[in-house]
Amino acid sequence: MTDASLLTSRCFVRHGLPAIVLAAATAVAIPSAQAPSSQQQRPTTFRTGTRLVQISVVVQDGQRRPVSGLTVEDFRLQDDGRDQTIALFSVETGRSEARAPDAVSPTTFTNLLSGPAAAGVTVILYDRLNTRQEHLQQARGHIVEFLKQLRPEDRVGFYVLESDSVRVLHDFTRDASSLLKALGRAPVSTSRELAGSEDTFPKPEPAGDPSLDAAMTEWLDRGEQAMQGFFQRQRVLAATSALEAIAGHLAGVRGRKNVIWISSGFPIIFNDGISPVNMSDEVYRATRALSHSDIAIYPVDARGLVGAFSTAPSVKQQQFTTLSSVMTNIETSKLIAEQTGGRAYYNTNDLGAAITRAVDDTRLTYVLGYYPTHDTWDGRFRKVNVSVRRRGVEVRHRYGYFAWPVTPAGSSTVESAFEALRSPLEATGVRLTARIDTAAAADQFTVALDVDGTAIGLVESRGLWEGTVDLVIAQALPDGRLYRSFETRVPLRLSAEERGRLIQDGLTLTRTISLRPDVHQLRVLVRDGVTGATGTLIMPADRVRSIRR
Repeated sequence: MTDASLLTSRCFVRHGLPAIVLAAATAVAIPSAQAPSSQQQRPTTFRTGTRLVQISVVVQDGQRRPVSGLTVEDFRLQDDGRDQTIALFSVETGRSEARAPDAVSPTTFTNLLSGPAAAGVTVILYDRLNTRQEHLQQARGHIVEFLKQLRPEDRVGFYVLESDSVRVLHDFTRDASSLLKALGRAPVSTSRELAGSEDTFPKPEPAGDPSLDAAMTEWLDRGEQAMQGFFQRQRVLAATSALEAIAGHLAGVRGRKNVIWISSGFPIIFNDGISPVNMSDEVYRATRALSHSDIAIYPVDARGLVGAFSTAPSVKQQQFTTLSSVMTNIETSKLIAEQTGGRAYYNTNDLGAAITRAVDDTRLTYVLGYYPTHDTWDGRFRKVNVSVRRRGVEVRHRYGYFAWPVTPAGSSTVESAFEALRSPLEATGVRLTARIDTAAAADQFTVALDVDGTAIGLVESRGLWEGTVDLVIAQALPDGRLYRSFETRVPLRLSAEERGRLIQDGLTLTRTISLRPDVHQLRVLVRDGVTGATGTLIMPADRVRSIRR
């Protein structure tokens, strides 16, 4: 529900854009001088109304060396088994120079990633949620050695997966010393979820009655499995949610995007004391979100060479390593890597070499673009397969993409758009810049939101270009609850000339809101109705309030 007390009726038009009449009108305009800065330009996906799909492809020989010199004729591309014509072809070496976004004023917020993140990046995801303390300490040493050998062309960011969130400890940079300092701030301790999923109940002394002893053992085993299953579920939910958040956060970055996941992993199937629990749906949802953002996951097993015992040293009753206790986590990692076009590294103490090999995949990438010949944009996930007409090579790429339909202009804002605001990381699928101005009332602020016009999908219909843009503004409380301030859907019906100005200058959405006294953050979401591309902004309330002072 939208709080009607927070709405204002303002609507204006620039450059001849037809007036958009809403129940509680959002200010909509095409600005005359808000073109994106040149260093942030990227290929426009929807310039012709036909949807372009781009796939980043890594090709290596039998010794895992990049295969160079391939041309478009060497590739075969299929969409759900049907051959496609490759319309765009480029080779990215990971050596292109990229500058940080322009400095913004204290009254301006943007979701553009800072640092050189415009043409192929690597994220080191330090997984404290699923990795024991001793394995984290071991992995830190290997990460340090890797960072000491960082090359000038490498663009690396450092993220941490915690029990309840995923955090960016350092944005993308080529500065190894800065990354080493960030690594020093990363916690080294076993999470309560991991400890709980491995903890065991003490076994009582035999009572002397075989039937009673058997019943007691069965009861304790069931309770132990229930406790472990509860924490296992929490780990899977937190990890898959974090991977989805990373998918949205890196969606706007060009080029090859590799996430090196330093982790002991987690099982997809486990027992909760009553029945087997299968969480493959959550894992597949995360891998498809990663694939849709063209992100390859490279799990590196922080356990290194697996020892004789599968339980932590602190556990009183040690359990020997078995195939099931080791392979369940490894199989999950292999699945995620395969689905996203990465590679899993496990059962090796040379974690540094595994990290280096994962980064090497950004050195040479082939980018293939095609216009799908199907006409079933029903939101279903479509599988993509790329092969090379050359023997003895390995080809890796993302698994596929979502065929998002055009959203009906008259329907209400979908609930999933609001849920995207809960992510701890800003989504960058739509580039956003917000300017905050003070309003007449003491507790009111005006948000002028500039939306990248190249991210807005438009479909031609009877001489007009149609699409929709969802806008949601929410206020986050310190306890994590979200208070809806405003939500609407903006329908677009543009002439060819107006469409050209939209692509060049973008779209501005203006809204005046009342800021709650207990609010922690102001969050804004924009989602394109044709492509499903999403952009979010997270603005600290203290910084917003300081604009008035």
